[in-house]
Amino acid sequence: MPAILPALIFLGGSVLVPVLKGRIRQIYLIALGLFGLIDVLLLNIQTSWKADFIGFEVVFLNADRIRLFVGYIFVIIGFFAILYTLRVNETWHHLLALWYVGSSLGAVFAGDLLTFYLFWEIMAIASAGLIFLKDSDQARGAGYRYLLMHLIGGAILIGGIFIHFMQTQSLAIGPMAAGSAFALVLFGVGMNAAFVLIHTWLPDSYPSAPFTASVFMSVYTTKTAVYALVRFAPGWDFVAYMGAAMAVFGVTMALVQGNARKLLSYHIVSQVGYMVAAIGLGGALGIDGGLFHLFNHILYKALLFMTIGALIYRLGTDELTELGGVWRKMPFTTIAAIVASLSISGAPLFNGFVSKALIFQAAESNLLIEMMLELAAVGTFLSFLKFTYFGFLRPNKKNEAIAKEVPLNMTLAMGGTAFLCVAIGVAPQYIVNYLPFALPAAETNFYTFARVFGVSQIGIMSTILFAVALTMFTPHRRLTFDFDWFYIQAGRGLQVVAEGVNRINRGFEESTTAVWDAVAWLRKPVARVNFFVNRLTFAFLVDMWLYRQVTPTVKEQREEDSLEAEEGSSVEKSNLDGSGSRFIDSLITLVAAIGERVSKFSGLFDKYVIDGIVNGVGWVTLRAGKRLRPLQTGDVQTYGYVMVAGAVVIIFVFGLAFFDVFNTL
Repeated sequence: MPAILPALIFLGGSVLVPVLKGRIRQIYLIALGLFGLIDVLLLNIQTSWKADFIGFEVVFLNADRIRLFVGYIFVIIGFFAILYTLRVNETWHHLLALWYVGSSLGAVFAGDLLTFYLFWEIMAIASAGLIFLKDSDQARGAGYRYLLMHLIGGAILIGGIFIHFMQTQSLAIGPMAAGSAFALVLFGVGMNAAFVLIHTWLPDSYPSAPFTASVFMSVYTTKTAVYALVRFAPGWDFVAYMGAAMAVFGVTMALVQGNARKLLSYHIVSQVGYMVAAIGLGGALGIDGGLFHLFNHILYKALLFMTIGALIYRLGTDELTELGGVWRKMPFTTIAAIVASLSISGAPLFNGFVSKALIFQAAESNLLIEMMLELAAVGTFLSFLKFTYFGFLRPNKKNEAIAKEVPLNMTLAMGGTAFLCVAIGVAPQYIVNYLPFALPAAETNFYTFARVFGVSQIGIMSTILFAVALTMFTPHRRLTFDFDWFYIQAGRGLQVVAEGVNRINRGFEESTTAVWDAVAWLRKPVARVNFFVNRLTFAFLVDMWLYRQVTPTVKEQREEDSLEAEEGSSVEKSNLDGSGSRFIDSLITLVAAIGERVSKFSGLFDKYVIDGIVNGVGWVTLRAGKRLRPLQTGDVQTYGYVMVAGAVVIIFVFGLAFFDVFNTL
């Protein structure tokens, strides 16, 4: 059977979703999920899809052990997520979910950086669209922020890819050398991996999306980024310490949350931190440990979002302050939640235990990172004691009266995922055999006395602490600030700057208005001067006309006198008088020309200088106001566009400067 591009199955298959309705659509979606699962399971090492594009070899599919391992879990959970959301009637939900799954698979199986980036951006748009499906101001705001953050991250990522290509003339996917290209790519990938400081989009958006969308979102974005770190940055100390910081920070923030989905979202940051730390530690043990934890985390995290989604479906809330009292009426959902909680906590016989064992073994070479991960493990136990007790077990008579199990499709999805969590914990070797590196048997002997005893100690001590300090862990409705507080302050600072610009603009308008008034006041005296010059010129012209009327009569009279005169002296005198007359005529003509020029200049001065100043000041005022006003609107999208455009311009200019383009011009 020839290989089919996994991304094409989901992206191309989505075309028929809008034309199918009801039960037929449900059957089609299940078939599509199964088809994608079978296709990936049948792929072989070195299977590839290649094509030529504008002189580049584009590799849409390049299967190897790492890609296949990540691809397996992506299609497995994709099938269960489709099954869980089968009853959703919203066409756009299914379209965006299929695009999300397909683009994530496309990024994982991409064999070149351009193909990887193409699917990376489709993934960002599809996931943002899922958030917007919830019709609320909170969801729309979170969706805009999510999209803005990922567009900025994508712009930085493509900048790094561009510089990398210019340096190496290669678009192959692989580890990068230190430098500007690596720094930009690491930042772009780190945005999706939820590195601390650039993670706030995750706990902001996941609880705001529809609960069915959260099941998909808990899987693909961050885990595709973890896969990218395996490709681009294995064995980097910075990545290892960042992962440890994520693990501790995420669990700390989760402990103080009163919203169940926000608690789970912060635990995505924490658990992804384990994977990032392992990849940063590097080596076969670190990379296999990180990828194994990625596999297990996808299962138990999706299951956790399914169980809280079941409570939202029946009770209409995900606030821990209002939950509880459902274990009798929803026993299957409660058991699934307990299985997922034990799995994420790393309890023995559950899948989280075996993958964390590999990570802790890799961390033995770095005492600080090992201690930070151990601290995060304690916080994880406490968090999910809080989650299961207040979400499911705590008495709540109101919920007991209305709670009941969810529909069969949701139950089957939770059951299948919970089964895998337990099966992998009991028999991890079936998954270990598919890991990229062949680890020695001693390193995959997970159930040693020391490991089981150590984890059991953490679990027992955490349970005792939770019981003793129960009131301290009781959830409350409160606003907990993250690093987005600093972003809010920055936004307020930007608002202050915008107001300052507004004041400058208003001052400019007021000053130009004053200039306008001054020029308008000047028009009267200038007009009077102009009037006087015109009248003076007119007087010269009239005098010239009158003189020219008188002169011929004098000439005629003198000619008559000359005819009568007999003596030559009289003739000579007449000639002298005639030359004087011509001199006076020339003088009057010159004065008239000067008057005409003065009058013309006065008219031009009035037209172009006075009117030009008035009209020019008005034009400058209007244009400046029009250009400056977008800076003072307070519109987040406008500021976002400016930030995105600025990032792109900075990257472009940096690229030009890096390659000495400016020096060669």
